[in-house]
Formats: sequence, structure tokens, C-alpha cells
Amino acid sequence: MADTGVRVEKSGAAQKAYNLRRAECEEAFGLVVEEVVRSRLARTTPTGYPDLIRLLGAERALSMGEGILDRSLFRRYRHVLTEAGRVDEAIDRLRSSDLAGFGTLMDASHGSLRTDFLMSSGELDELTAIAREGGAFGARLTGAGLGGCIVALTDRQGADGVLETLAREYYGPRSLDGPIESRAFVAVPSPGASVSAAG
Repeated sequence: MADTGVRVEKSGAAQKAYNLRRAECEEAFGLVVEEVVRSRLARTTPTGYPDLIRLLGAERALSMGEGILDRSLFRRYRHVLTEAGRVDEAIDRLRSSDLAGFGTLMDASHGSLRTDFLMSSGELDELTAIAREGGAFGARLTGAGLGGCIVALTDRQGADGVLETLAREYYGPRSLDGPIESRAFVAVPSPGASVSAAG
């Protein structure tokens, strides 16, 4: 995990940007569903993006959107569809311990968040690039975007190299409050919280 040092107030302009993305995704979906219904392409009306993908398939849904949406709405729509595909593929990569493949998906996700969803920032882009330069398999922004943190994927042997490169290339030239350990650190995946019955 690595912090850009850029704080984003989750109200005001940032909140407007988040709300606009949601509205654009809903509008794009609605326009595509209208075309699906008009053209009788599915036996039932899609109720959400997952349902649309299930009924039409991702490729057909994508080409349909490209044909009817304006450029801006299509980019938001494309991000949602391609991100859904990346999530499904990521599950397979994790199950097969394919860190390089999973990292490639993280990079593609960040690229889509930057280009299609417009929720990245110069600092997030720089930090992800430096993490990859330091040996990370992949990196992407995490959270709502526009600032905040990235998550970079590495194995145990590569973690120190990624941290050292971040310290030298990103944090070194900046004067940020606090020690680097409070800005960039190793997080180890673990099972989520659970409840067990008392014996």
C-alpha cells in the first residue's frame, strides 16, 4: 500500500465527480437496455450490468454500447463492462497463483480508471508507475480515486525493492509529513472477519 499524500475531501467537487460517474453509468445502462428491449435481443429486460452481461455476453454488450452511446457515456460504460470481466479473470488468476497475470489485470484496471472513468490523478499514475518500476507485478489506485492510495502487488521477495523504489523515486523528492513507513507499507492478504459459534 502506498499513499500519494493527496487528500481528497469526499464532499464538494469530489462528491460531484463521484455522483456524476454513477449517473453516467446508470444513463448508459438505461440507453443500452432501451435498445435491447426495442430490438428484442433478450427474453427478459436486463436489471443491471451483471444481468446485461449474462444475457448478451460482454462483447455483444460492448459493441451495442459503442453503436448507440456518445463518446463520454461509452467510456464509462466500457469501464464497467471491462472491469467486470477483469474481476472474473482475477479470481482465476488468484486461484492458480498467477501473480504476473493478476498484476496485468491490476494495470489494466488502473488504465481504465484513468482513461475511461477519469478517476485517477497525476500522483496516482506516477505512484503506480514507480511501483511497477520497482518490481511490482501490477498496481492500481484503490478507494474512490482522485487522490489517496494505490495498491501494488508483489511477492515477499520483491516487497523491499518496491518499497525502496517508492522511497527514492516518489517520497524522496517530496516533503510529506511523517515517516515513510506511515506512507508505504506491506499488507498481507488474509481471510476476512468471520463469526464462529461458541463450543
